[in-house]
Amino acid sequence: MLKKIAKVILKPKFIFSRVVAKVIFAYSKVGYSEEEYSKEQATLFSNLKLDYLDSIDKLNTIYKDYPELIDPMTSCHHNLFAALSQKFKLENILEIGTHNGTGTVLLSKLFPQSNITTIDLPDNHPVFLTTYSRDKNNRLNFIHNRNKLLSNNSNIKFNQVDSLSLSFSEAKFDLIWVDGAHGYPVVTADIINSVRMLKKGGFVLCDDVFKHVKKSDEMYQSIASYETIKSLSNAKLINYSLVHKRIIKPYAAPKLRKYIAVLQK
Repeated sequence: MLKKIAKVILKPKFIFSRVVAKVIFAYSKVGYSEEEYSKEQATLFSNLKLDYLDSIDKLNTIYKDYPELIDPMTSCHHNLFAALSQKFKLENILEIGTHNGTGTVLLSKLFPQSNITTIDLPDNHPVFLTTYSRDKNNRLNFIHNRNKLLSNNSNIKFNQVDSLSLSFSEAKFDLIWVDGAHGYPVVTADIINSVRMLKKGGFVLCDDVFKHVKKSDEMYQSIASYETIKSLSNAKLINYSLVHKRIIKPYAAPKLRKYIAVLQK
């Protein structure tokens, strides 16, 4: 708390930027129609030959039995996972960025016959210690709860390694979910390694793809994913599509919009 107060006192621009952000957020709600963006999302899924509405029904079935897997931020990567599970039997799945393990367990429920490998940084890695509010007070609980959740699923293998180690991996996967660091240089390496490790006919999904950001960072928001994906596409190494990350009010509005990318060779 003292650090936040000091930041406000010493950096008055901090107050201004927060006020501007709140004004933009409030303005984005004006005239916002979730129904409109739901229809748009359904079309984006349809272009991928996936059914968005069926994915909602599938998720509701899973959430009824496993309410702990509900994403409070309602990210549509859950819908992509569910839609893919309705059409494909995927033998090997890789998740880059385990976080609290709920996404990993959702994959295990949607693809019960699949082998799921999830990787995240070691618990003592400096980046792990200083990101996503894993401070000293709640870190042990975070680690305990994550490990307990993952250990209850026999088709999940959890490895604590830097994702850059995938540069030397010869493994192949049918589905790869890229959700580690979102900025340069890590996300570029993650995407290129994922494309290299992808089996023919498989999918790479990339989280939090921004087309524009006011200020980039290495961890949370950057155009690095988008620029990397476009470069691979321009070199005719991949095809890609974008779907909305969220459609709940007002996150699909232009000034707040970000995407999930779907890549295929």
